Amino acid sequence: MAVLGREKFGTKRIWTQGVFRWLNEQGMIANDRYALVSASLLGMQYMFTSVNPDVMRVAGKRAEWRPDRGPLKQALWYVALDGVRGEDAAFLSAGLVSHCYLDALLPETRQRLLRAAADSLGRRTDAERVLPLFRLHLRQAFGLNAPGLVDALATLDGWRAAQRRPLTILSK
Repeated sequence: MAVLGREKFGTKRIWTQGVFRWLNEQGMIANDRYALVSASLLGMQYMFTSVNPDVMRVAGKRAEWRPDRGPLKQALWYVALDGVRGEDAAFLSAGLVSHCYLDALLPETRQRLLRAAADSLGRRTDAERVLPLFRLHLRQAFGLNAPGLVDALATLDGWRAAQRRPLTILSK
């Protein structure tokens, strides 16, 4: 990376994700490779990692959708940070959950991830505002996967009841 940075950008130091983004934009690496590198950086809690839905999906797949494994553990830590806009945290979490519902075979795996995402969002200081956004984004992220959405919303409602946390329902 350092040699590429020095030759292409004339720098002594280089931002790893920045180089991979440039390689991706130049068509030299695929989107999946860029997302994999970004998920790895997120897994190392590299604070300047740009996170998008593909990065979250790769983090989930690499951890086999188990919230206690990296880099998914760090992705959930990331959305809990107050420095991440609440809207972005809700959007990223909903996308992560919807990908899990498409990929994971066991309902317990999907439900465990959804509860872990809700736990992460619930730790935010703006949780009362972000959790309803999460529910709204779930509706959008699931698209035509109606059975998955029904299960996800039931799981979220169960989580909420266990937390004794009222959840305001936002309409579109």
